[in-house]
Amino acid sequence: MPTWPTQVVVCLFVCIPLGSNLFAQSLRNTPLPPDQAIGTIELLPGLKVQLAAAEPQVIDPVSAAFDHLGRMWVVEMRDYPTGPVDGGKPSGKIKRLTDEDGDGYFETAVVFADQLVFPTGLMPFRDGVIATLAGQVTYFADTDNDGVCDHREVWFTGFSEDNEQLRANHPAWTLENEVHVASGLRGGEVRSANALWPEAEKPLSLSTRDFRFSPFGGDYRSVAGNSQFGFYQDDSGRSFVCSNRNPSQVLLGEADQVANNPLLPLTQWRADVMPAAEASQVFPLVQAWTTSNLHAGQFTAACGTFRYQSDRLAPWLANDFFACEPTGSLVQRYRLADGSSAADAIVPVAERGRPGVEFLASTDPWFRPVDLLDGPDGSMYVVDMHRAVIEHPAWMPKELQNREDQRWGEAAGRIYRVVPADPTSEANNHKKAFDFVTTEPIDWVSALSSGNRWARVTASRKLSETLVPMTNEIAAGGEKRNDFVRIIAKLHDLVTNETPGRAVSRALWLLRSIGELKAENLAVAVTHADPAVRTQAVRLIADNRQTSQTSATTPWPATAEWLGKLAADPSPIGRYQWLLEIAPTADESLTESIIVAATVGNADSSVDRDWISRAVSLVQDAIAPPLVAGLLATKSGNPERNRLTLMPLVKRLGWSGSAQALAVLLENQSESADASLFEEFASGLATRGTPWSKLTAELSPEIVQRLNDRLARDREIVGDAKQPIALRVASLRRVGLDRSPDTLAVCQSIVDSDGGELYVEAVGLLRHFGAEDTATRLVSRIVELPPKAATATVAAMVGNAKWTPALIDALQSKSIPWGLIDPTSLGRLERHSDKSIADRVQTLRSEMRPEGKQSLVARYSETLGQSADVAAGKAHFVRHCAACHKIDNQGVAVGPDISDMRTQTPEQILLSILDPSAAIDANYYRYAVLTTDGQLIEGLLEDSNETSVTLKLQEGMRRTIPRDEVEQLRATGVSMMPEGFENQLDPPAMRDLVAYVKRWRLLENEIPLGNLTPSTR
Repeated sequence: MPTWPTQVVVCLFVCIPLGSNLFAQSLRNTPLPPDQAIGTIELLPGLKVQLAAAEPQVIDPVSAAFDHLGRMWVVEMRDYPTGPVDGGKPSGKIKRLTDEDGDGYFETAVVFADQLVFPTGLMPFRDGVIATLAGQVTYFADTDNDGVCDHREVWFTGFSEDNEQLRANHPAWTLENEVHVASGLRGGEVRSANALWPEAEKPLSLSTRDFRFSPFGGDYRSVAGNSQFGFYQDDSGRSFVCSNRNPSQVLLGEADQVANNPLLPLTQWRADVMPAAEASQVFPLVQAWTTSNLHAGQFTAACGTFRYQSDRLAPWLANDFFACEPTGSLVQRYRLADGSSAADAIVPVAERGRPGVEFLASTDPWFRPVDLLDGPDGSMYVVDMHRAVIEHPAWMPKELQNREDQRWGEAAGRIYRVVPADPTSEANNHKKAFDFVTTEPIDWVSALSSGNRWARVTASRKLSETLVPMTNEIAAGGEKRNDFVRIIAKLHDLVTNETPGRAVSRALWLLRSIGELKAENLAVAVTHADPAVRTQAVRLIADNRQTSQTSATTPWPATAEWLGKLAADPSPIGRYQWLLEIAPTADESLTESIIVAATVGNADSSVDRDWISRAVSLVQDAIAPPLVAGLLATKSGNPERNRLTLMPLVKRLGWSGSAQALAVLLENQSESADASLFEEFASGLATRGTPWSKLTAELSPEIVQRLNDRLARDREIVGDAKQPIALRVASLRRVGLDRSPDTLAVCQSIVDSDGGELYVEAVGLLRHFGAEDTATRLVSRIVELPPKAATATVAAMVGNAKWTPALIDALQSKSIPWGLIDPTSLGRLERHSDKSIADRVQTLRSEMRPEGKQSLVARYSETLGQSADVAAGKAHFVRHCAACHKIDNQGVAVGPDISDMRTQTPEQILLSILDPSAAIDANYYRYAVLTTDGQLIEGLLEDSNETSVTLKLQEGMRRTIPRDEVEQLRATGVSMMPEGFENQLDPPAMRDLVAYVKRWRLLENEIPLGNLTPSTR
């Protein structure tokens, strides 16, 4: 036991003003000693933090897990971030830590496996651990019981090794008694490397997916994901993943379940439980320097997503969500909202625990929490990698990639335990919630009902490790049948008796995994009080339906009855799971049950209803039109809600061009509200560009007339300037699917006179017609169009081989300035499949920049490699640039945001200053207005409508000119930024300005700059 104090009780956070000295942190190149570091951690009242392990017992920990004996297994990523120093041997380790004296501090450490290449996660299994490392899933075992690994088996290979921070990680035992592996965003092409898992003809692609396999052999597959660093499956079987900007996302579908709706790919079947990206807020107690200043105060390195589902820490933390943010040295908590509706929701309803306050945070910037886990004592463990910097150089600006502090802390590491402040709490006695040492496998069944999640998951795993080999031995005539029968009987009893739902769910899946699940077990689950159990019942029934169709498995006789009951489940998560599992393969016999599942939830939240409607959209094509008719005709539920429920399905049917579905919609279009479904159908049809004529051949004359009447109303709306613009655009989109001369005339009229959203839609539609004068019409309008319309026109002309020559001719004749060609379109022209066009563009481009401008840029570039005076550069910015640009609260944001230039080289910044029109964002063209009284006004076009034109000028000023006073409006094709800065700044001054723009945030008291390149100093 160390001599320093290992715990500190803390009080509520205080509000820190931004001017506080808290944010003026001095740099140091060594970590605080553990006894000082623990005193920097603050968390909510009623809790305290204890030190569970520290260096030298643990160094650079990134993940941990507890085995059935209560020993802590730790992954050490010692070679972070870029690998062994000077090409030496890898030094990653797997350690096993033990608390020999029971005081809560793990003082004994044994290196179980050494010289590992970037290990990222582990899970105890049998005599060792399953670990992820070096693009592999490997089993490390101790076969001679000496405490050290003496046997390794590579089970799977092919996980991406692209980036050390984006590799497969966090193998975890699941409710289904499999192992889930987070793919780390980069995925891979995975193959079996062991005979237990037959190798497939092709590798398994993990693009946007995670990985699951049975550790006993046989099955392995890709599953919904993908998680960057962390994975958590809760007691109800819901999986949670995370990425840098998304601290907690719940997965809501698998690829085979959602395949029927190509408009909603698998990546869209997930939802944020905690606010993500720009919606997120973090409140660090340190100066959290982010690579992009646009991400300041937000999640940028979220990892270790977690849900607390034990009972010893604090009742008010039960089922809450947590995520680590190492950049801000904090752990954030979102509490499950009050009420059963929050618990039974399809997307868990969570809210911030306390405004402006984090669950756990430190004033020590070296505190780097990267993972969270349940402890055998019911506490929450926090894995602290404890480094000065947690960031891979690949994501840093080039000038920071050799910063001297990247490996500071490589000999440190901490693991903390969060426990109740009350010293009499059970979590403070450091006792395991269940004793797996002195008990027999039959006793482990009772651990499934434990209030401690570690006990429940461990019991599930240990029972699997015991029962699966028994089934094989019994099949071969083994002698363990009596033990097997006794354990199975106890599992059956657990399901039958009134036990907690989380225990029943695990027992059901244990019985399923060894082929002992009975109909009577499902009969209990179907009517269980816990919606999570009913959800598992749906999954298991669907599993039985599928296997009975492909094997000799006998379907359960009561399946139809059970499905009828479960379709009307009072909980939205139950009905959603029913639709997700059953709808994709349902035949007409289940249409009524689908209608029930879609309509009974009158009390569902709007979010739940949205997900129910998504699930309804997964039905097979054969029953989709009758289902639409049934939902429109049913007396169940609310008619308006039923229409909204049909929206995703109807759009999908439009995309697939279902004439039968169109007939159903037009037959039922008796009220104005019903038009929304027709419009959604048309939206799906437009997504694929299918004309109405492809469907009308299958429709009756009466239905065709209804369609024509509807399109006639749409044409009236398009021409009515009093209608909302969004309505007119949507109507034009539907009209555009009618490839008639009337539609061509409508589009040509718009192109000749409009310049807004209606124009953009019309330009896109004109490509379907062969009118010879279209290109001429478009070219004649480009220079007078607003930025969005001009860019859309150029893109359309570049994408149409018949129109492109006219665009090149206009550029050559200078009737259109090159500045109006956006970078994307320019690139497409330079790579054009027609070599004659590509050659013309290359020739014209080579003549575009004057010789003098090229030599000017070259002369100024010579100074960029010299040491710069950043303070002087700031003064130049304030004097010459602040009228149109804003950096660090200096200036006015008229032009583009140049405060985040981390991806721009000094040479690129210099070019944009000396030759500002070389490449312009369409939103920053200079527009010129000639008024009827002869004034010439120039600025950025902020708005242009029927009544006025508004230009944005320097210093943020605006000038609005009435439309009847505008003689001419033209885009000049040049930047609003003036040329001639070389007359204001000599090369050394320009070097200082570039240095300030590039590295204004990299101040000496924030980032160690010893190894920065000269051009940025």
